[in-house]
Amino acid sequence: MPVLLLITYRPEFACVWTGHAHATTLLLNRLAHRQVAAMADRITGKRLPREVHHQIIEHSDGVPLFVEELVKTVLESDLLCELDDEYLLRGPLPALAIPNSVQSLLVARLDRLGTAREVAQAGAALGREFSYEAIHAVADWLPEQQLQQALQILVQSELLYCRGKPPEASYFFKHALLQDAAHETLPRSKRCELHARIAAVLEERFPELADQQPGLLARHHTEAGSIEKAVIYCGKAGRQSAARSAMLEAEAQLRRGLRLISNLPDTPSASGRSSICKPHWRRR
Repeated sequence: MPVLLLITYRPEFACVWTGHAHATTLLLNRLAHRQVAAMADRITGKRLPREVHHQIIEHSDGVPLFVEELVKTVLESDLLCELDDEYLLRGPLPALAIPNSVQSLLVARLDRLGTAREVAQAGAALGREFSYEAIHAVADWLPEQQLQQALQILVQSELLYCRGKPPEASYFFKHALLQDAAHETLPRSKRCELHARIAAVLEERFPELADQQPGLLARHHTEAGSIEKAVIYCGKAGRQSAARSAMLEAEAQLRRGLRLISNLPDTPSASGRSSICKPHWRRR
């Protein structure tokens, strides 16, 4: 009898039948941005705000499961106001949290990695993309051979993509949610310690990056609990954005610095530091 057998599998599964003439392999690519927005609206039955579309596109990376779960998260929140044919935001849209259903799937994949999980966590703290030179400097508790083996495991598992070869290689997480999950699995104390280590490495070994991307240093110092240094870098980032007339970005960075200052003890030096982040321009 003629039979059609359809099998779905993850990329890490080793197929033994792909060499046969009667077997055809179809690669399921990610959804394009327009398809993600259309899928989200189809799930809700109404048009979602542009800001919601943007976050769902950014966080889902075109993976239908992630799109579906992120849409459910938005609908279950109190962020939207329902009208006849669309949804409107009730206020500013915060960063979307990872849905519990997706979080458990991603954490389960990370848990199966052994030592490579710690490298994934260190990479997640560095960012969506990081260089071999940076991860080698940060994950200094591992011998170089073990680090390369761990990175190879992450690449083979398709949790990371790799460009080039060590020591000139760069890596990036396949999904933004995967990076978020790896970062969230870090205990609070270890997360602070790791971000403090990253900030120190960037300042000591990559001073040009610290000059070019002060917002990046501000983020790491904030996560590390080094509020005073974070305020200084927020001020630098704000002035840098203002210098290239990116006023919305400048305002956001300076306000972030002012919010951080509000968490410092009320001392004369703290009030002096606040001048670092006071904008000297007006929005028009």
